Amino acid sequence: MSVFSENTYGWVIGANNTGDVYINRSTTDVTGTQQEWSGWKRLNDHNLLNSKGLRLSMSIGTDILTLPSGFYFAVGSNVLNMPVDNDSSWFNIDILETVNGRKSIHVIRSYDNTHWFGTVHTDGVFKGWKRIVTDADFENVQWLNVTLDNGSSIGDRPVQYAKWGNLLLLRGHLIANREVICGKIPITGLLNLPDKGMVVSVPVSGTTGHSKLYIYKTGELKLTGLHAVNNSAVTGYYLDTVVPLN
Repeated sequence: MSVFSENTYGWVIGANNTGDVYINRSTTDVTGTQQEWSGWKRLNDHNLLNSKGLRLSMSIGTDILTLPSGFYFAVGSNVLNMPVDNDSSWFNIDILETVNGRKSIHVIRSYDNTHWFGTVHTDGVFKGWKRIVTDADFENVQWLNVTLDNGSSIGDRPVQYAKWGNLLLLRGHLIANREVICGKIPITGLLNLPDKGMVVSVPVSGTTGHSKLYIYKTGELKLTGLHAVNNSAVTGYYLDTVVPLN
């Protein structure tokens, strides 16, 4: 224990054998009258940052779910239980915990601002990761080409698809034969289509009318049936439609 004083003003600093440091002080008011002691305060409360005010570096192999409150950083592939596996990007990890083992964890990939969050509930039960979807995710839709088959071809616009939230978007002008597989959407594993597939109505070109477009669980596409003013005038099919995925 150390004492620093001058007249009636002073500090008392003490440390125990576990490294906890405490401080207490006594002051005087403007008239020089002795005031009460301020009370003991522990100085080495948990640090959210390092001594320079920077994020705390994580050691290789650290399980982020076990960390106490703090603001950390790490290469994603060097630590455990990240939202994405084997990602060597830099990540910022913010952890705040409360009683009974509960924690809120925010993980942000530095180079593209992708943000995940998760919670550890009572008694250490982790509730999994959820990714925050931003306006950029919806405004910058990535269109990809449908793989055409059995003599199908592009009309006046490319035949393309995109996954937008929980919707499948289709666009383009398709020239194809009915009753055969005319194309395929390659990313079927991401679409979560019903086991029996889906059916939508698409307008024809060349005349007024519609045909049915089957979208199978496999991602394969087939046109079937035709209801048109002049069947022989049909020149193609407009696949401009939105399909809910569940």
